[in-house]
Amino acid sequence: AVLRVATYNIHKGVRGLGPAKRLEIHNLQMGVAALDADLVCLQEVRHFHHRDAAQFDHTWFGWPDQGQAEFLAPSGYAVAYRTNAVTKHGEHGNALLSRFP
Repeated sequence: AVLRVATYNIHKGVRGLGPAKRLEIHNLQMGVAALDADLVCLQEVRHFHHRDAAQFDHTWFGWPDQGQAEFLAPSGYAVAYRTNAVTKHGEHGNALLSRFP
């Protein structure tokens, strides 16, 4: 049997800085699903971030209601997330998405 493992630094689900900053989490969701990996290791994952959630609330897709790890997990995958940095507006950490519970 083959175990497919992928690692992905999602850079907190956004791209760019300042006025050029744009939401990428929805594109990342499709990318993670397309990997079809048994285990997906994610870095720079946000569970919540008040400022970005407010900034992207008006966009077509908007900021996800749940944490990014849960949002990115394909249907049926187990999610493990831990915070490793707390900031003024939220926090971020690492996550493991697993096809095996």
